[in-house]
Amino acid sequence: MTLAPRPRSGNRRLSEEEVRDIRAKLARYRASGGREGLSPRDLAQAYFLSTEYVRKLERRETWAWLEDKATQQQDLAAEAAASAAKVKKMLDEELP
Repeated sequence: MTLAPRPRSGNRRLSEEEVRDIRAKLARYRASGGREGLSPRDLAQAYFLSTEYVRKLERRETWAWLEDKATQQQDLAAEAAASAAKVKKMLDEELP
């Protein structure tokens, strides 16, 4: 992997997508025993962050409010299923 030169400013701002991407790559790395994804050190270099900050992202000590897309989709699916069940129950009660 070729890395770009480090920016001069130490105040690197991440986007929500970058945080999700970092967490996903770390999860893949941990789940595969280090065979897939990127290590915290590699991610820190790629995103111009400290290794400690990458680990804080992983532990949700920073950006704790940000959910992963998979979690958001699961929540939406659960809400849709609950709504569908309510509608079905209402329809069943109205029909003799």
